[in-house]
Amino acid sequence: MNQNPVPAGSPSCPPSVGASDWPQAVRETPAKKPFACDKIDFLFVFVFWALSYYYIWMSEQVFGYVRFWGTPHIALFTAAYAACVLGYLYLKKQKPAAESWFWLAVMLALGVPVSLWSLAPFVQIVLLHLAALYWTLCAFGALMDGKTGNLLVYDCMSAFAVVPFGNWLAPFRAVRWTNSAKGAWRRKVLMAALGLAIAVPLLCLVLPLLSSADQNFQSMLDHAFRWVVRGSVIDALIRLVLAVPVTCVLYGLCYGAAHRSCTDWTTREGIEKGADSMRFLPDAAVAVALGVMCAVYALFTALQGGYLFSGFFGHLPASFSYAEYARQGFFELCRIGAINVCLLAGANLLSKTPRLKNKRLRLLNLALSALSLLLVATALSKMGLYIAAYGLTAKRVLATTLLVWLALVFLGVIAWQFKRFDLVRFAVFAGAVLVCLLCVLNVGGLIDAYNFSHFGIASGQPQVLLDGTEWLLQ
Repeated sequence: MNQNPVPAGSPSCPPSVGASDWPQAVRETPAKKPFACDKIDFLFVFVFWALSYYYIWMSEQVFGYVRFWGTPHIALFTAAYAACVLGYLYLKKQKPAAESWFWLAVMLALGVPVSLWSLAPFVQIVLLHLAALYWTLCAFGALMDGKTGNLLVYDCMSAFAVVPFGNWLAPFRAVRWTNSAKGAWRRKVLMAALGLAIAVPLLCLVLPLLSSADQNFQSMLDHAFRWVVRGSVIDALIRLVLAVPVTCVLYGLCYGAAHRSCTDWTTREGIEKGADSMRFLPDAAVAVALGVMCAVYALFTALQGGYLFSGFFGHLPASFSYAEYARQGFFELCRIGAINVCLLAGANLLSKTPRLKNKRLRLLNLALSALSLLLVATALSKMGLYIAAYGLTAKRVLATTLLVWLALVFLGVIAWQFKRFDLVRFAVFAGAVLVCLLCVLNVGGLIDAYNFSHFGIASGQPQVLLDGTEWLLQ
C-alpha cells in the first residue's frame, strides 16, 4: 500500500470539485416548487365541487331540453361562479386586476340575458365559457402583460388549457392537505369513514327488526327504498362523480392563477424571439403582394363604381330587385374584408423590416385598409337598402354587426400608422362591446318593433312585397 499522498492537482489526482466549480446549468437548476395550500384552498375545493354539481344539473335541465331562455339557471350559475372566484381571490389576500372588471361585465352580459332572450344562444353559451375562463386568469393578474394585448393568443392558451390542466390534480392534493404535522384532518376523515363502515352492517341487522316492530317506521323505510330505486340518489351520485373533472378544471384554473402555478410556461422574451425568427419574407415581396391586392381592389371599385355605390344614394341598379342587389356579392364582400384583416396581420408579422422602420409597408397598410373600408361601407349600404325594403331579421343584424366590427378594425389600422397603440387590444375590446350590446339589448323585441312600425307585421307573418314576391320574416 502506497503511503505517500499524491499532491492535489497532479495528473494522477485531479483537483477536488466543490459546489462553486459545478457547471453553470447545474448550479442554477431551480428546486421544484412545493405544493402550497392553506385552509382557504382546502375549503374551496368543496365550494367548487358544489358549483360543478350545479353545473352538471343545470346542463341536464337546460341543454337536455335544447332550451336556453326562459330558465334562470344559466344566469344563476354565472353569478355564482363570479362570486366563488371573487371570494377565493379576496380570501387569498389578492386584489382583482383593474381590467378584470371589464371582462367580468362581459361575462355577466353573456350569461345573464341568455335566460331571457338570445339571437344565437349556442354561440352565446360558447362565448360565455371562454369569457369565464379568460376573466378568471385576468382577475388574478396572471396575464403575461398584465392586460389584454398582443400576447392574447398565449393568454388564451394559458386560460383554456395550460393552467387548468397543468393544475389538474390540485383539488386532490388540497384535500390531502393537513393543517398540522400530526394530520388532524386526515384522522378525522378516516375515523368518520371507519364509523360508517361499522354502522352499515349493524344497520342491516337492526333496521329489519325495527320495521317489524313498528308499521310507521316500516312505511318510512319502504318510501326511502322506493326513492333510491327510482333513481334520485343514483342520479345525484352520478352528478357528484361527473362534477369531479369539472372541479379539476375550475379549481385548477383558480389555484394556478392564484399561486402562479404553470403560468410561466413561456416568457415574453421567448415569444419576441420567436416572432423575430418568423420575419423571413423580404420587404420587396411583401410590398409586391400588397401592391397587387390594392391594384385589384382599385380596379374592381372603378369598374363597378356605379353598381356598388348605388346603395349609398338609396336606389337600385337597372334590372335588379332589392333581394338580388343585396345578395349579389354581399357575402363575398364580407369574406374579402376578413381576408384583408388576415393579410394585413400576416404582412406586418412576416416582413423582415418591422412596420415602424418600413415606410413603404405603412403606406401599403393605409392603401389596403382604405380600400377594404370602402368595400365594407359598400356592403353596409347594400344591407341598409335591403333592410329598408324587407325589414330586420336576426341574421341581418348579426351580419351588420360583423361589418361594423370590420370597419372599426380597418379604421384602427389606419390610425395605427400614425400613432402607436395596441391594435389587438382595440380590436378585441371593440368586438367584446358589440357582442355585449347584442346580448344585453332585447334585439329580438327591437326587430319585431321595427318591422311592425314599418310594415305592420310581426315575425312569422307573410307579406307581399312591391315586386310581387311573398316575404316571411324569420
